[in-house]
Amino acid sequence: DTMHAVLVLCNTLKLKPDAIGYSGTKDKRAVTTQYCTVYRKKPADFGRINGYKFPPFIRVGDFKYVDEPTRLGRLKGNRFEIVLRNITVSEKVVEDVCEGMKSSGFINYYGLQRFGRGGSRSHEIGRAIFKSDWKACIDMLFTPQSADRPELKAAKLLYAEGNLIEAANSLPPQMQAEKYVLKRLQVNAVDYLSAFNSLPKNNRLICAHAYQSYIWNMVASERIQLYGLQCVEGDLVATTMSSKSESDEQVAVDAVMDDADFVEFAEEDLDNAKGDETSASNDVSAQEGNNFQSSVKKRQGSIHQITAEDIACNKYSIRDVILPLPGHNVVLPSNQMAAVYDKLLAADGLKMSDYATCNITYRMSGAYRRLLQFPEDFQWSTMNYSDPNEELVPTELNVLRNPKPLPNNNRKNRNDRNASTNSSSVESSRVDTETTTTTAIEEATIDNITQGVNNEVASEMAVGMKRKKNGDYLAVQLKFSLPPGTYATMLLRELTKESTETLFQASLTSQSRSVHDSKVKEDNDGSDHRDLEVT
Repeated sequence: DTMHAVLVLCNTLKLKPDAIGYSGTKDKRAVTTQYCTVYRKKPADFGRINGYKFPPFIRVGDFKYVDEPTRLGRLKGNRFEIVLRNITVSEKVVEDVCEGMKSSGFINYYGLQRFGRGGSRSHEIGRAIFKSDWKACIDMLFTPQSADRPELKAAKLLYAEGNLIEAANSLPPQMQAEKYVLKRLQVNAVDYLSAFNSLPKNNRLICAHAYQSYIWNMVASERIQLYGLQCVEGDLVATTMSSKSESDEQVAVDAVMDDADFVEFAEEDLDNAKGDETSASNDVSAQEGNNFQSSVKKRQGSIHQITAEDIACNKYSIRDVILPLPGHNVVLPSNQMAAVYDKLLAADGLKMSDYATCNITYRMSGAYRRLLQFPEDFQWSTMNYSDPNEELVPTELNVLRNPKPLPNNNRKNRNDRNASTNSSSVESSRVDTETTTTTAIEEATIDNITQGVNNEVASEMAVGMKRKKNGDYLAVQLKFSLPPGTYATMLLRELTKESTETLFQASLTSQSRSVHDSKVKEDNDGSDHRDLEVT
């Protein structure tokens, strides 16, 4: 992923991690490209990086000098190219489902990767953070998991027995952060807050934000179940000054929206936290605090509750509806959704005001997020192939290794001929997957989101292994752009009606390869038999 790539670059160039700037993080299960800035380095300094022949494969290029470094949050969005293999339905069904996505969008859930993996998910630790249950935070770090390696399993058992010294010594070398936690507990076995704060600040904040995301997902599910896909009285929308240009209006709206990749703090929180061991101010610039405080002040005047008059004149649509992430400075909808927030928080022993009174490091003002999201420049095409391991579309890495174009694979374009992509306006992220991916943290019924497409038909988009009559498999290539903080896995979940859980996806890949191998063996056996008959 991006942070691992930055670490490799820093080790190679003898730099500190904060010397490399980037505006967002990319997934490790993809071929991705993004712009980065490095302070006071020449292009020649990067020469040996492109010569590496072992993982991780990192290539650098397109060098130019700029006046300002790039920072987290300074991006317009991400561009995706995704291949869904082993499609079992007709190309007409593919076209209908993709047209439905283009026109109706998808529920803007946070993806499964937002909540981590393993026995204790990030949002569960986040819930303990807001309850100031620091012992629970530490305990969940050492919760046994079925996939634990023997040495890690032994270390967790030692922790459960209270043998902190042996537990720290038994941890794998790469788990340095957890070792720091145990060493802090060795000094004071009941000072769980200090032990938890020995973890990197960003790791702790990820957990806090994961809980906000979890609540938002649950609220979004309830909103769809209660009111469907129309805006109703009491819903929230973001407003702007009508005298501004369209581009200025979008910037103003985005100023109050959530960005999953950008962690910011209010200026007042930064001032109060100075000198505090648990403060986040040591690592967050004053400018970031000023920017966030400015956006907080805009929120109350930029958020509008839909009225009966607005409904009567069709002033807003479901595309405009937003939902707040929990925080002490957000406007709640004035319909039944306000009670939904209270109900969900109360079930976890929390209330909205706790975001203002919890440990100062984790006080959250809140933000807003669109209920629905719509992909930009959404395009698709179909192609046939025979080998499950075959590369079907070129990536930047493929082009660098072999500049020859890949075969056409009987590609059939189903795109809007007038569609165009401004590649310079977004950072690029390319993904070539064999199976679909989607989130599973919320289990709401969202089948009716794809308007105009029968759900039973849409569900046929599930990835499977069905041999075409001509001996080829069918694949669909998708191209689209999404704003920052929006998850492509959620788009794929709605498109395919399939889970994005990692083990489920791995099982689909394994199954498809197994069926293919069996078919190849069957074909080979048949060929041998016919040869014998001729002989």
